[in-house]
Amino acid sequence: DLFYQLSPVHQLPATTDDQLPVGRNIGFGLTNSYTLLADLSQQNFSVQTLPSAPTESVLKTTQIVVLDDLVSFYSDSEIEELREWISYGGRLILTINNSEAHQKANEILLGTGISIASVDPFNEMVIPTTPQSPFNGITEVGWINGSSVLAVDNNEKITIIDSQSRPLAATSTFGEGVVMVFSNSLFNDSQLLQYQNRQLSQAVFNWSAEPPLWLEI
Repeated sequence: DLFYQLSPVHQLPATTDDQLPVGRNIGFGLTNSYTLLADLSQQNFSVQTLPSAPTESVLKTTQIVVLDDLVSFYSDSEIEELREWISYGGRLILTINNSEAHQKANEILLGTGISIASVDPFNEMVIPTTPQSPFNGITEVGWINGSSVLAVDNNEKITIIDSQSRPLAATSTFGEGVVMVFSNSLFNDSQLLQYQNRQLSQAVFNWSAEPPLWLEI
């Protein structure tokens, strides 16, 4: 079942004029997301599919990496290489749903102030519509009940909450890079065409191509 509610709460942190380098090269590590893959190609992103963890040679030419529960199969050295890439300015979009992926996801997120806390049911979700948000203007979006709930050390990092104010998505810096974490595989084919999920995915990737460098988050 999909549950949704939009409300103008929780904005992204304030930005400065300094920005990370613009880049539209994506390492695509999502499963069952063929519609999104086609959308990104039409939006002038250069997309390389990742059958496994991104290698050093891939990361050297990639600005954005998007991954899902398959990170549960990553080795310690692959996770460390990914974290180093983020710290030098990479942008990671992480969509985690299954509890089996929590441990590896949290190893990737160590030091960001964001972690996957639990799988818990919720009834409604709330998305920010402030000018600072990459989701501004989106009024309906679908989310699967029973997804993971995040633990976040600073409310300014939270971008999506449920009706009990539990974080479902958050964004943070790590070194010179940025991570966006979603507690649900909302970009796969079964969900992308629900409500305004497709517009949400477009906003997320366009924002990630030129993210602001934030202060104090």
